Amino acid sequence: MKIEDFLAGEPIPPMILKYESTGPGKFEGSGGGNLGAWLYAMWNEGRADDELGDMYFGSYGLFIFDEPVIVREDPFIIGQKGFEDWEFQGAIIEETDQGFVDVSTYDTIKLAREAWGKLEEDYEEFLTEDYEDKL
Repeated sequence: MKIEDFLAGEPIPPMILKYESTGPGKFEGSGGGNLGAWLYAMWNEGRADDELGDMYFGSYGLFIFDEPVIVREDPFIIGQKGFEDWEFQGAIIEETDQGFVDVSTYDTIKLAREAWGKLEEDYEEFLTEDYEDKL
């Protein structure tokens, strides 16, 4: 997935996302905020690289970025004297059965794919062992 897929108009690498808290609600989980809202919007538009899950296991989406996404945190939110930048190339978004969204970010594509592979294994195990009990 390329950064320019997500930008209106001309691509502007590197992409900088200013992190802002969204307060209590759907995106308040760890890694949530407007990062969660941004990924959630793309997920609902079918832009995830992969998806899995159901209403019992949880719903998950994988995002892989060819170029790092730079997140600039507002110093007033995190109590810093200046902006603190961090970046990621992969993310996994989860929507729980109660509708809350959580995001895990990964520094590299390799780490994101490894985490996704573990999630796929967990889901397969869930389907074979637990799913029939939920029906």
